[in-house]
Amino acid sequence: MAERARRSTSLMHLAIMASTAVMPVLLVVLLVVASARQADLLGPPRAGDRHISVRHVAALKTFERAIVRRDRVTSELPTPHALLEHVPQCRAAWEGTRGIIERARRLLTHSIERVSSPAT
Repeated sequence: MAERARRSTSLMHLAIMASTAVMPVLLVVLLVVASARQADLLGPPRAGDRHISVRHVAALKTFERAIVRRDRVTSELPTPHALLEHVPQCRAAWEGTRGIIERARRLLTHSIERVSSPAT
């Protein structure tokens, strides 16, 4: 009977033995995958491995025309008043007179009206 008690193993003991047997295998697999991924990142890119979104390329093309080298700019920076002359639609927003809704919001919230806008 004493031999049988010595030979019987508990479920907890089996679980610990299984974990210790599986852990080195998992670590080896992790190291193999990590080294393969690092070699892929460090190696030269191959032609068929990468893709580029057509939408991304189209968006980049719209900005190409707006790129100007700084050494080629000869005009001075515009003043706030010059900007308001060229973009009159923004005058009300920049001066802080946005209309009835904005005035009503200011009255209801008791907010202090700014004297000048950040643009001027």
